[in-house]
Amino acid sequence: MNVRPLVIDDALKAECARLRIFAEDPKNWYVIGETKFVPGDRPEYVIRTTFGFRVVFTITHALEHRPEPIRHMTISVSGKNYPNPMVVFTLAHYLGFTGASVVNDVVPEPGPWAMAIDDGEHCIIVQQPYEIPDVH
Repeated sequence: MNVRPLVIDDALKAECARLRIFAEDPKNWYVIGETKFVPGDRPEYVIRTTFGFRVVFTITHALEHRPEPIRHMTISVSGKNYPNPMVVFTLAHYLGFTGASVVNDVVPEPGPWAMAIDDGEHCIIVQQPYEIPDVH
């Protein structure tokens, strides 16, 4: 069995914070049908970790289908495998997904998130409604 470790250090936490701040800025939201690029093709929406994890994170708005935006994360690994679920849950937590328990910087079980496996893109997708922060 080939196991890939996730090194949760200050550098990874800082990279997750950078991506979260960037993606949550409304001018960087991915709006389906309007945005003219694929976020995974833009390095500012991507984290590549040591040991081959690739994470793409956006705040996505599907104006025609749902009134509120969603947190949207995809995670894949090089090769033909899928990432370990605890790695998926932990990275989701560091990107602002809420509702999961954290034990020693690791999330052993998901929060109330929608999840799917995309066999075509060979990734795991995680989504959660995004609550727009009240700026008042």
